[in-house]
Amino acid sequence: MAKKNKDRSPSETTSSQSLEQLDKEVIRLLEKRARLLGRSARGRQERQQSLVDPNREKSLWKTWLRELVEKGYEEKAVRAIFNGANALAYDAAETRTDWSFALRPQTGPVRVDLPGPLDIRLTRMWLALAALSGSRLTIPGAVHNDAAFELMKAFNQVGATFSWDKSSLSHDGASSLDFNRKPIFVGQNSLNFYLLALAAAREPCSCKFTGSGVLKFMSMKPLSDIAPDLGARLVPLLPGGSGLPLRLEASGEVAGSIHLPGETPLELGLALAVAAPFSSGTPEEIHIAWSPAWRHAQGMERAASMLESHLGVRRTDTGLSISANRAALPESPDLPLDPFLSAYLLGLPAFAGGVVRLQGRFPDWLPEGRAALSLLGQAGLSIEFSDQVVTSTLTEDRLSPTELDCSGQADLFPLGVALLVSCPQGTALRTPEAEQRDAAEELLQTLGYESRPNDGTLALGREHTGRGQEVSIYGHTPFWILALALIALRRPHIVLKNPGDLTDLWPQFWSIYKGLPAPQIGQKQANETKGADNVSKRRRRIVE
Repeated sequence: MAKKNKDRSPSETTSSQSLEQLDKEVIRLLEKRARLLGRSARGRQERQQSLVDPNREKSLWKTWLRELVEKGYEEKAVRAIFNGANALAYDAAETRTDWSFALRPQTGPVRVDLPGPLDIRLTRMWLALAALSGSRLTIPGAVHNDAAFELMKAFNQVGATFSWDKSSLSHDGASSLDFNRKPIFVGQNSLNFYLLALAAAREPCSCKFTGSGVLKFMSMKPLSDIAPDLGARLVPLLPGGSGLPLRLEASGEVAGSIHLPGETPLELGLALAVAAPFSSGTPEEIHIAWSPAWRHAQGMERAASMLESHLGVRRTDTGLSISANRAALPESPDLPLDPFLSAYLLGLPAFAGGVVRLQGRFPDWLPEGRAALSLLGQAGLSIEFSDQVVTSTLTEDRLSPTELDCSGQADLFPLGVALLVSCPQGTALRTPEAEQRDAAEELLQTLGYESRPNDGTLALGREHTGRGQEVSIYGHTPFWILALALIALRRPHIVLKNPGDLTDLWPQFWSIYKGLPAPQIGQKQANETKGADNVSKRRRRIVE
């Protein structure tokens, strides 16, 4: 670094120093702005209002227009900076800062024998299906997370009849959805928004959607692109805004064939498969098509496997054809385990030894399930199946370095990083995306590990001598929090700054974690099925 400074001219050095000083001042002002706007947003939240004050945003945007756009700067770039500055404030307003959690699990071989977490996406897809069809539904053992509650509450705003208790989520079937002239708050989950927007588009209506979190800044272009085929259009309610709030106007006339553009997110494809057959103007069969290059094509298997025995589904490599001649829906569908949440529990023996036994069907027919099983097998775990039970143990030959790979499944990548810590030295993790590699390197460095990137892979060097030092860390997603929880079994003294982000996704996890090595959550249900499972023929999953 010193040589580089020496090679610079005095003017270049002065310019660089001036820019650095200006950036520090910009950052200081952004922080001050975020605090002021965030304080106002929290006040609105406490009054049960949306975080965003549309009138204030319009007024602030006029200032940005006057000071920057009217002076010749590109409006699109200025709008992006404006939205980003607002996002800092709203994210801070929604983040709890009064709760940290020291990851200090009890050590020893794990003995986990519990009902596994049910698929959190399929849970919400079934909830939407019940509301759309006016069917009775009960999902015992569903994960009671924020996304499920936000979806049920939003549907209840327009006439659904959802309720819940500690053990199940239910719909009594006595509902008639009416979105017309309704303001609907959808929370902050994109799948929820798409399910509700497509449910609204099934009948002639005009309604307003508001939300929080990422939905305020999420691009609505993928939905706008298919809106004409839905007989609908989207009207942004904030000047230049990319996300919510917006107004949806629909005729209820859905085309018989809808093509998904290449940038369509998987959540939109799943929601379309669930909602489109229920439009008042839908033909007897609706065809959802995509290009062979669409990277989420395999992910549509989740919708196909859910619908095929109830709506009639024909599959091709580039589409789904769904019959609108609906059979009676089951009142209590048999949901599989969530492939991602379950994978993190099944990974526990890699860090502590022992055995994990989850009751439920692991979805090895889904691409997400196959990727999870492959990653666990690469890390030296033996996964066995019996009827309604999946078991994970550590193999005896786990002494040689290997290569871990979870390409294409972003929610499994943090698990791959955690398993890298548990594996023999010399093991490498494939990280084809630079953004993933940077995130992994930053985390490992913070925890005191040396990492060596090389040709699309990341290997772990020796651990730094500061092993016993306490480190406070922020998990950027709930899956990174799960990864940190596993790593803490090998690298103690980790203090998590945002445990609530995982609570929002999977409230039961922290009870399981604090109960290690032998948590008792749900043990009564486990004992009730133990006799039947013990006599089942077992088979071992071989992962090549």
